[in-house]
Amino acid sequence: GTQGQVALLGLLKEAMEEREKAKTQRQATLRIADRDGGVREVPATGTADSVAHATLAKVVDFAIPREADSIDMLVDAEKTRIVARIDGVAYPQESIEPTAGMALINYVKVNAGLDVEDRRRKQIGSIYVQSEEWGNQTLTAVTKGSSKALQMSLLINAGEKMQMGLKQVGLIGPQVEVVKKMIADENGVV
Repeated sequence: GTQGQVALLGLLKEAMEEREKAKTQRQATLRIADRDGGVREVPATGTADSVAHATLAKVVDFAIPREADSIDMLVDAEKTRIVARIDGVAYPQESIEPTAGMALINYVKVNAGLDVEDRRRKQIGSIYVQSEEWGNQTLTAVTKGSSKALQMSLLINAGEKMQMGLKQVGLIGPQVEVVKKMIADENGVV
């Protein structure tokens, strides 16, 4: 009778939730990975983390193909400003509500192993993201705040960008020769 119907409804609800969860995992364009390469589950639809994940995916999907250096976020009482920095030029993204901005920063902090409760002290940690479109990327999160605002910068593949050979710097022939002579000089450069 009634108990059987309740049990059947419970099973149906559970099956629908599992289907929704599987659909969310399939449709995700951005996945967060552990240091060892294991992929974390995408947050369930309708949660604060799912909104934060979707916002992060949208901004990262804009920034990475354009070889952005960083994504900067500033949360104050009025709104959250998001900017992608590409070759030193700021490309503003769509602003979001302060509560959504805080949720986004908290989501990144949790995944980077940072203290969510500590909003003032400068914290640095990394998250590893994957996408079929642009592969594996490292986002180094730098967060700090004050009584008026909280900010976070996501440095995109920062370690790789610092490892640039002399030929990639953009110097012309005579400049390269001058730099090579300075490097070879054992007295150093002052």
